[in-house]
Amino acid sequence: MPTTLEELRKENPDLADAIMAEAQAALSSDAGNISEAVEAERKRIKEIDEMSALFDDETVREAKYGANPCTVQEMVYRAAQKAVQEGKKFMSELKADNKNSGAQNVEAVPGDDDVTSDTKKDANEAGKRAANKYKNTIGGKKNE
Repeated sequence: MPTTLEELRKENPDLADAIMAEAQAALSSDAGNISEAVEAERKRIKEIDEMSALFDDETVREAKYGANPCTVQEMVYRAAQKAVQEGKKFMSELKADNKNSGAQNVEAVPGDDDVTSDTKKDANEAGKRAANKYKNTIGGKKNE
C-alpha cells in the first residue's frame, strides 16, 4: 500500500490523478466560497458605514466588530431598543424630578392675599403708562 503521493502515482497513476482532480476542485470551490464571504462582509461593513452618522460610535463599533457583529438592519433594531430603554428611564426621572420639585403646588397667578396694595398700585400705574404710550402711536408708528 502506497504511503506517499509519489508512490501512489507509480502504482496507480489514474487513482492519483483522480484524487488530485478532486482536491483541486475542492480548493477551487473553497476559493469561490471565500471570495463570496469576503464580498458579503465588505457589503455588510459598507451598509453600516452608510448609516453610521445616525448612531453613536459605540453602536457602530459593536455592529461591525463586537462580540455579536450584525447587519445594518439588526444595528438599527438594537439602537431602537436602546433608545426605548433610555426614553423610559428619562421619563421616569423627569416625573420624579417634577414630583420632588414641588412645582405642582405653585399657582399660575398669585391670589389676592399674596399681592400687597402697593404692588397693585404699581401695576396699575405701569398699565396706565403703557396705555398712554400706545395712544400716542398709530398702528405702532409714532405720530409726527
